[in-house]
Amino acid sequence: MPFVKNGDVVAPGDPLCVIEEYAPGPGTYEDDGIVRASIPGTVRIDTVNYVIEVRGPSAEKKVLSPKEVVYGEVVSMRNELAQLKVARSFDEVFRARAFSAVLHISQAGKPVDSLYDVVRPGDVVKAKVLSSPPYQLSLKGPRLGVILAYCSNCGHPLYKVGNQLQCPYCGRVEDRLISPDYILKAKHQPKK
Repeated sequence: MPFVKNGDVVAPGDPLCVIEEYAPGPGTYEDDGIVRASIPGTVRIDTVNYVIEVRGPSAEKKVLSPKEVVYGEVVSMRNELAQLKVARSFDEVFRARAFSAVLHISQAGKPVDSLYDVVRPGDVVKAKVLSSPPYQLSLKGPRLGVILAYCSNCGHPLYKVGNQLQCPYCGRVEDRLISPDYILKAKHQPKK
């Protein structure tokens, strides 16, 4: 028996059922065998297809879908894992509407020993969603990677020069997995 019934109002994180009863649908996610609500809304149980979902105001628009391309800011990281806040548009990344997501070294877009060879804290990336909440990201694919980065030495924005990024202020050159959509090109460098 599910923990809820059709029409119940739930909040994000509320348990709905065990995974053996119903598959997670829109507005839900699976967490250690428990299907939980990922958005506030009303429970809908499809007893024919064995799917449970949560419908809320613009629920379909709020939840990110697998294979969807998103923008994210790296907020913290270690060698194998980065924590990002992500959204559908570049502007939304810097607002409260952003979702939390992780990037594992296995999805770095190229073989590396450390995720620091691909991204750094503060970088903004273009990535693909691999799974529903908790969101997992990948940088494997065309046009994915860092679209804006900052100097690890002085904090100024880095400009794309060839296949590397360079700081126009301190001259530091840094490597990243650079997207073809990188925002700052060398011809637009500010004068010192």
